[in-house]
Order: sequence, then C-alpha cells, then structure tokens
Amino acid sequence: MRTTLLTVLNYAAIAFGLVSAFLWMRSASVTVSSSRADGQYVDGTVVDGGNDFYATAREQARWNRWAAATAALAALAQTAANFIK
Repeated sequence: MRTTLLTVLNYAAIAFGLVSAFLWMRSASVTVSSSRADGQYVDGTVVDGGNDFYATAREQARWNRWAAATAALAALAQTAANFIK
C-alpha cells in the first residue's frame, strides 16, 4: 500500500510538472489580435505589433494562474511522497 501510494504521488508530481511547463509556455506565447492600427491608443487600448497589449496581458495572466496552480500541485505531491518515504 505504501509503495503504491508513493508511486502514485511521484507520477502525479511528474504529470503536474509537465502540465505546468506546458501552461507556462502557453502563457509566454499567447497573444490577442486587434483590428486597430499599430501605435493607436483608443479607449484605453494599446495596439503593438497588431496585438491588443492589455488583452494579451490579461490572457497571459489567466494561463499563468493555471500554470502556478499545477506547479503547486506538483510540489505538494512531491512533498507528500518525500514524507511517506
């Protein structure tokens, strides 16, 4: 029983770590396109490189929250596995 639980926790830590890495890569590369011209500032919207700066930052923050949550789960699983050893 103890060995099985240890194995499950170790695999969970690996899985959560991999998911977290994917989510952080996604958060670093996500962009939100804008139909406005570059350098245009209208109604609090900043367009740079064809992307809405603030909408992109919000979307990156959303992906980052999920990445941080899964990284925390990976750390918890790894900590639990080390206590069981």
